[in-house]
Amino acid sequence: MRPGNQLGLAIDTPMKLASGDIVDVTIFSAVAPALDSVDQPDFSVYTHKTAERKFALNKENYAKSFDAIKEQMLVYARDHPEKTEFSLAGIGVGAYLSGLRNEEARNEAREIATSKLAELAVELRKLGRSVNFTDINDAVLKLVNKHLSDMREKNTGSGNTEVLKDLDLAGSIPGGWIKPNQVILNAWDNHSLVGNKLAQDPSLDGYIGRNSLVHLVHALACAMEAEGISAR
Repeated sequence: MRPGNQLGLAIDTPMKLASGDIVDVTIFSAVAPALDSVDQPDFSVYTHKTAERKFALNKENYAKSFDAIKEQMLVYARDHPEKTEFSLAGIGVGAYLSGLRNEEARNEAREIATSKLAELAVELRKLGRSVNFTDINDAVLKLVNKHLSDMREKNTGSGNTEVLKDLDLAGSIPGGWIKPNQVILNAWDNHSLVGNKLAQDPSLDGYIGRNSLVHLVHALACAMEAEGISAR
């Protein structure tokens, strides 16, 4: 396992909205470092023990993982110019950090992750995409927008501040804000199918899985690949 070599999956699927309407969307499932347990293989890659026997964050490796997610989504955007609406999410900064008992390490991880999400938003806007943020509240979004605010201050007078404006909170999954062909960033554990435990999973991945066919599409693609049939 090396930082920055994690998988990313873009899956087209119908999604049922809270209103009952069905829209076709793309779920872009990215793998953030899983630091929810010391038993996770990611722990040895993204942390190290300090003299006080606490787990400190390997900030360089952690940043590389989010750089990979950023680049994967930008490659997808460049390859699919017809996709104009993108929704980012606070992947990797909630339950995935619960195994880090060191509060300083958790804060460092959130700072890195949200700064990379801010950079991703800017680069998507430079490609002409509309970008918002999906979550049940604005706690993570505030951190992302703080980075965007810092970037605006550094670029005062450059005339390029439109791409640095704050992101809006669109709402949660499966809200009526979701448009046809929306690309939604999802947090995925690549040891499971996208959607994970579906209705028994309170995460973003679970909400996406229970309101779409992404779980079944991923299962079918895995079966096809196992039989030597390309699902790409």
